[in-house]
Amino acid sequence: MTLLTVYFLLPNKAYIDEMGTISETFMVYKERFNTRSKISASPDSFASESDRVFSVIEKRIDREESHYINFYGDK
Repeated sequence: MTLLTVYFLLPNKAYIDEMGTISETFMVYKERFNTRSKISASPDSFASESDRVFSVIEKRIDREESHYINFYGDK
């Protein structure tokens, strides 16, 4: 394994910071809608917040996969 390979395997600060933000966002979402009664009290908010949170997670996964494919190739 070369030093360059190790560099690309290690997450950079931007990725780490972004993951912290995503984690905080998800924790707020989870606390807000962690029971059936909370979801039932605000079904529209639950649906829109779910779409927003899962979109953020999906974009992060897409970026990680793109980084992997760009570095390692489509194997």
